[in-house]
Amino acid sequence: MTKENNHKKRQETRQDDVEIRLQRRTMELARVNVDLQDQLEQYKKAQAEIAELERQIEFILGATKTGLDIIDSDFNVVYIDPEWKKTYGDHKGKKCYEYFMGRQERCLGCGIVKAFETKKPVVTEEFLVKEGNRPIQVTTIPFQDAKGQWLVAEVNVDISQRKKTETELVKFRQAVNYSNDMFFIIDPETNRILDVNGSVSSSLGYSKQELLNMRVVDIEAMFPNSSTWEEHVQDVKKRNGMVLEGMHKRKDGSSFPVEVNARCFSIEGKDLMIAIARDISQRKQTEEALRRSEGKYRLLFDSAADLIAVVDTRGNFLELNKRFEEESGWSREEILGKNVLTSGIVTKASSAKIAGYLATLLSGKPFPIFEVEGVKKTGGTVPYELRAVPIKEGSKVVAIQAILRNLTERKKAQEEATRAEAFKTIIEGVPDAIIVTDHKGTVVRFNRTLTDNFGVTQEIIGQPVWSCIDDKGHLAVKKGLKECIEKGYVRNFEASVITKEKRATPVLINAKLVKDAKGNPANLIFVVTDITERKQLEELKNNFVNTVSHELRTPVVAIRESVSMILSGKRRGILKEDKECLTIAEKNAKRLIRLINDILDLQDIDSKVVRLNLRKQDINKLILECYKIMAPLLKQKGLECKMELEEGLPKAILDRDRIIQVLTNIAGNAIKFTEKGSIIVKTHLQANTICVSIKDTGIGVGREDMSKLFKRFEPIGAQRRYESSGTGLGLAICKDIVELHNGKIWAESEAGKGTTVYFTLPVK
Repeated sequence: MTKENNHKKRQETRQDDVEIRLQRRTMELARVNVDLQDQLEQYKKAQAEIAELERQIEFILGATKTGLDIIDSDFNVVYIDPEWKKTYGDHKGKKCYEYFMGRQERCLGCGIVKAFETKKPVVTEEFLVKEGNRPIQVTTIPFQDAKGQWLVAEVNVDISQRKKTETELVKFRQAVNYSNDMFFIIDPETNRILDVNGSVSSSLGYSKQELLNMRVVDIEAMFPNSSTWEEHVQDVKKRNGMVLEGMHKRKDGSSFPVEVNARCFSIEGKDLMIAIARDISQRKQTEEALRRSEGKYRLLFDSAADLIAVVDTRGNFLELNKRFEEESGWSREEILGKNVLTSGIVTKASSAKIAGYLATLLSGKPFPIFEVEGVKKTGGTVPYELRAVPIKEGSKVVAIQAILRNLTERKKAQEEATRAEAFKTIIEGVPDAIIVTDHKGTVVRFNRTLTDNFGVTQEIIGQPVWSCIDDKGHLAVKKGLKECIEKGYVRNFEASVITKEKRATPVLINAKLVKDAKGNPANLIFVVTDITERKQLEELKNNFVNTVSHELRTPVVAIRESVSMILSGKRRGILKEDKECLTIAEKNAKRLIRLINDILDLQDIDSKVVRLNLRKQDINKLILECYKIMAPLLKQKGLECKMELEEGLPKAILDRDRIIQVLTNIAGNAIKFTEKGSIIVKTHLQANTICVSIKDTGIGVGREDMSKLFKRFEPIGAQRRYESSGTGLGLAICKDIVELHNGKIWAESEAGKGTTVYFTLPVK
């Protein structure tokens, strides 16, 4: 029993030990799991940081046009940045020279080989063939990976702009080196020479290396000490550059005059000065030669009537006479030293002419005389005849004397002669007779047609222009003369010329005023047209129209009255069908009578038979009278008529019956072409006239038909379907009547939106 108990206890003890160990193992596993979770979080965080870093690097590489790739020792592309990959595609399995250059073998002078050999970075420049030979700078950096394998990383930087700048700098350097002027780059603090062009060495006799060890004061006598140099630098900075003359010393001890253009500037925070020096020995010699001879001809030079200037062989002004200053307005101080081609003293076209002939003169060949245009200081141009004479020292041309003769008067005389000849040709060639008078109407000349057509002889010269006009026409010609002086022209007034046979010939006269240069009346030109045939034709036409119209009107009126009598019910037993036919006949008889009346009205107006009975009238009262006449038509069509008549209007000067005719014609049209809406009549004072407007809401007139509105027998688009109810002459008659009153008539309209007709009448 004891053994069994002991055995049982031992088993329980072992079981407890196992449970304890299991608990401990579980706790250990829990701790390991926590550690693994922490490590996983840290790994994810590290991965996110790496991804963000890669994104930033890719952005920087793309923004700076910098490429990054990794190559192994067999030239295989191991890595390529995303921007490269967008341009060149997938790199897997490709050699770098194949991938980038499209080659079958590695490039000559490849930096990768040298980097693997030296284990040091190598910098080279390449041109990317696949990108149009874009230049790049390649920095090849060797390194070992985690396995100890050697690789290279290539950093490729775009140097297109740098190459372009280098090319421009090379061109600039070549231009500077080949220039005849001397270029100096100087340290303004120490006055040491930092750089020079080839002309400095050839002019001074020093080598470039010698010059780079010298100071400005070693070659320029102007600055004997540092304080003078400092003052000069301050002046150049203050004035933003300056031009001055000095003396340069050669290596052999001789000196020569120079003109120096100095300017200060900064590069990367470093103050520098550039000085451009030009040898002016030749100019100084020329000046000296001119000074030596000046006393001999100065008096003649300054007293000459022509403009005289002396220029050097480059075209720079050396001297000019007083006449030049007086006429051009430019003083000697403003002109001397300037170039004739660029100073603006002559026009650009004249500069081009002078430049073209300058080489001819310098070569010793004869210089042609030609015209140029000078530019005055106050503005405007003057024509000159240019003569140039070379000034020589021995056989060498050292300067040029230019003599300018003012051609203004000559040109004016030539223009007057040309104009007179052209005028003579014109007046002799026209088929109409032309009479030219002074501003008072005295005849000064006439053309042959006046003699050929009217028999007028030279006796008319010096006589008033109306001396060849019949007595009735004297007043019309005098009135036309006065109107022409006031307005500048007069058109289409009629008179009769008395021929040699004392026969009166009807003429139409138009006159034009010609003013002189000051704007004062100078001459009047009368164009006289023989209208005998026209008058005969008008008379025939008038007789024909009157005869036809009167012969037509009598039977048509009889027909209308007969038809009206039948339709009035005085005749019984009319069939319905007959009544409809008779109604149509009556309607057209009335229309034919209106047409005949309109034609007779137009005929009277054209033949000037119409005599207006002008009186001062109240236009508003006339409009109200017309409203009473038109009221039945308005009511019949159901249209509203609105009156907006300005009160207190002055009375207009008009023919009552004719203006009522105008109002009824315009209002009749407005009612006829309006199906619904209203008619609005307005009056208002406008300057010295009364303006009347009649507006409707009808079918309107299209833009293409507006020009036809006041013409005779002109069909107008949408109104054609209404033609059977009118003559088509109403507005033409209105226009003629209004213009007889010295008024104006016009219209505004838009298809589908109605029409407004305006007319004005004078109040004085």
